Amino acid sequence: MTRIRSFRPSPAMVVALVALSVALAGTASALPGHNRVKRDDIARNAVQSSDIRKDAIRTRHIKKHQVTRSRIAKRSIDSELVADDSLTGADVLESSLAKVPDADKLDGKDSSQFVSGTKLAPFTLAGGETKEIYKLGSLTLTGRCTISPGGDSALVLISTTQDNSAFQGESVTNSDLDTTDSEGERTFLLAADASGTPAFARVPEGFALAPDGSVINGASLYAGVNVLGGVGRCLFGGNIVS
Repeated sequence: MTRIRSFRPSPAMVVALVALSVALAGTASALPGHNRVKRDDIARNAVQSSDIRKDAIRTRHIKKHQVTRSRIAKRSIDSELVADDSLTGADVLESSLAKVPDADKLDGKDSSQFVSGTKLAPFTLAGGETKEIYKLGSLTLTGRCTISPGGDSALVLISTTQDNSAFQGESVTNSDLDTTDSEGERTFLLAADASGTPAFARVPEGFALAPDGSVINGASLYAGVNVLGGVGRCLFGGNIVS
């Protein structure tokens, strides 16, 4: 029987096989699709924007939180890049907003023409009843209802706790209103007629002021007696700007 001799590679063959294995391993690691090239292996600024194919990088290629504020060029994002209605009030710093041009005007009218006042909800009084309508500083407006055989009336009187005040009402103007003036000198508004007959009156722009600085800048009040079917009762209401 012929003996088969065992094959022993020469040292040169061993070196050649090792070199071939290393070469094949390096080639495999560089194959496309295996993502073996790390960021640290790329020299800084080695990849330029011109090296990237248009539309090649998509959202799915960017890791979460990788693009920070410092990576975005100043003024690179404008209104065309922001979707309509995507920003809400929570995204806006109100203190950074400037005043809107002509914000103090509406239809060309100055804001002073839209000063809000105190609305007096309508209320009624029976004969002999009185009610304080409005009080500001030393000035007071009071409503009073009179029902009598001699005639019915709904009356608004103004009074002051400071002498040398002044007012202008529906038909009475008192340039020196004092604390001791009579009702006739303090009549701000009066609706009166025969007993049981409806009567209505209105003062569109009543005005009053006192030395202490109290000012009723506009009193649009109305008063009526026996109106709206309320025989024997007085009706009051309106609006006051101070």
